[in-house]
Amino acid sequence: PAKLSMSPYLVFCIYTIFIVVLAFINREKVDKQIIKIIYLLPNFSIILLIVQWKNPHVVLSGSAGCISILILYLYIQNTQKKTDQLTGLFNREMLCDTLNKKIIQDKPFSLVVFSVRNFKSINERMGLNYGDKLLVCISEYLESEITYSKIYRYSGDEFGILFDENDLKVKTKLDAISERFRVDWKIEETHCSVNTICARIDYPNFGSEVKSLMSAMDYSIAKLKTKTGEKNYIYDQTICKEMRRKHEIIERLKDAMENDGIEMHYQPIYNHKVGGFTQAEALMRLKQNKINPIYPDEFIPIAEETGIIVNLTYIMLEQVCKDLRKILDVKDEKIRIESFSVNFPYVQFLQPDMVHKVIDILDRHQIPPDSIKIEITERTLVEDENTVKRVMTQMQKKGFIFELDDFGVDYSNISMFMTLPIDVVKIDRSLIITAVDKISNRGFFENLIKGIKTLGKNIVAEGIEDQDVLDYVLNCGCDSIQGYVLSKPLPFDECLKYLIEYEKV
Repeated sequence: PAKLSMSPYLVFCIYTIFIVVLAFINREKVDKQIIKIIYLLPNFSIILLIVQWKNPHVVLSGSAGCISILILYLYIQNTQKKTDQLTGLFNREMLCDTLNKKIIQDKPFSLVVFSVRNFKSINERMGLNYGDKLLVCISEYLESEITYSKIYRYSGDEFGILFDENDLKVKTKLDAISERFRVDWKIEETHCSVNTICARIDYPNFGSEVKSLMSAMDYSIAKLKTKTGEKNYIYDQTICKEMRRKHEIIERLKDAMENDGIEMHYQPIYNHKVGGFTQAEALMRLKQNKINPIYPDEFIPIAEETGIIVNLTYIMLEQVCKDLRKILDVKDEKIRIESFSVNFPYVQFLQPDMVHKVIDILDRHQIPPDSIKIEITERTLVEDENTVKRVMTQMQKKGFIFELDDFGVDYSNISMFMTLPIDVVKIDRSLIITAVDKISNRGFFENLIKGIKTLGKNIVAEGIEDQDVLDYVLNCGCDSIQGYVLSKPLPFDECLKYLIEYEKV
């Protein structure tokens, strides 16, 4: 009987050893906390075995059963944690675990992600329930084409496919899948057109860590989604160079903000009515050597994308106020600058304390609000017209002047333009050149200038680079001129020197 009573525990011990060995083999796929609990099982098994041996009259088989059920529960929990509930596919977390294991094994592989570009519009038109059924339908199709263990739900409307090889076989399979996506999907007797994008990365060509591989994939997908109408497929190792460049710029920007690495250049703006330079646009630059320069058209979009632009704008405004204070204190009659223009990005208007911070900076340097002209773009207005308009109205009451920059480049929503508290309109060079190059466009351009002036707004012509264009915009009625025909952007001291020399002529 004693030997008989011990048999369940011996079976349990064998079961425990098997579970521990299995957990060790699959340690990269199982949650770390669950691994720790499973590794404790041998201790419980030994304790149960000793207690049962010393006390054969006590039946502890129920305890062994409970532990077995616990192991089963942990397995189910681990599976659910790494499985997408809608499609039944493994999720992104499971994908990361699998990639990490393959990297440890140093086996080449390819990861491909298909993303439904128009999924949001499908949800809006057909309803969320229809959208869910479409995702299930797509996942079932992919399962029928690829081995189940290699399909993952990468994110909401994105599906990842993991290939063990990264050669031409992958491209052949992808071409077949891409061809299927060109055919409508039938859900609930309704046909639905699905527009997809596809990105691919290879190990080790695109990175040697899970983080770098996933970053490359996310960057590729984001890049494709912003390029509407262009190619729907990315397989290009230059993406890694772009990503590394982006991270380098982010670090350079952070370092510049912390270590006085920002400098301001100023491009004078000629006031035709006054006959001199009364304003200048402040343009941000990074202090840097000539070996690896970073120009504004490269770092400004990244600063906006990452939100770094918010603090950069405050730093920029601080320096602008210092420089303007120097001009006001000198009171040189040859320098007639009365104000500086500063560009404010859309995200700046979303900061709850933005108005307070701006006024605090101006007060610290004793700069009147009307000496700072805040430039915004049409794109800023489209993002959130109500919020931007509310803040603009609040600041305008305090004396700030607003300029609409790059007019004619983006949306040019005339009704929005007419209702906003804009004081100055800066006509973009592209619109001006269109009128200069084509005589049939001149009537429209000239009437546009008249219409804007009818609204009581001043007009600055931007990007003027030669005398003929300068004469034309002045004849059209533009109030001020900005461009290389007069001066390029200059560091503060050089700008002052130029203004003084100009007045001598």
